[in-house]
This record gives sequence, structure tokens and C-alpha cells, in this order.
Amino acid sequence: MFESKSVNNLKTIYKRCMDKDERVAAKHLLDNIRSYGVWPMLDGDDKWRIEDFDLTSLLAHVSEVRSLNVFITIQVYFDLKNVSRYIILVSKAA
Repeated sequence: MFESKSVNNLKTIYKRCMDKDERVAAKHLLDNIRSYGVWPMLDGDDKWRIEDFDLTSLLAHVSEVRSLNVFITIQVYFDLKNVSRYIILVSKAA
């Protein structure tokens, strides 16, 4: 029988709430962490290599996946003195 998306979402939420061993939550967390690459604390030092580590790529991935501003924040506002123009504010990330 076909069930609505709302009913399916509710069932999923219920199952996660009833996951007393927190297996689903732990798997989700580990999958999320591994999406950033190899992590020595989880995968062991033998799998992590400094040659494969790229800080720029990691920060770009964090920025994209988590919507975090890593280094700078860019905001656009109307110029209150001239509403036909915009002001671009570039500042350090919070």
C-alpha cells in the first residue's frame, strides 16, 4: 500500500528515536565524518597519509557540506544612501 511522504518520514523518525543502541545515529555520524576523508582516529594511522591530505579541499568540503564560512564571510546589502546600488561586506568568519 502507498503511504505518503509524511507518513514515511514519521516512521523513520520513530525508528531512529527507538534506536536504543544508537546504531543508526552512530553509523550516520561515522559516515558523515568519513565523507571528509580518512580520519586516523577512526581508520587507523596506517590508512592516513600526509601526502594525501589537502587542507584547501577539506575546508572547501566543510564549507559546501555544512554551509560554514571557514575564512571569510561575504554579505550583500542595499546601499541605504542610494538604493540602486549594493554594498558588499567582506569580513572574517565568526
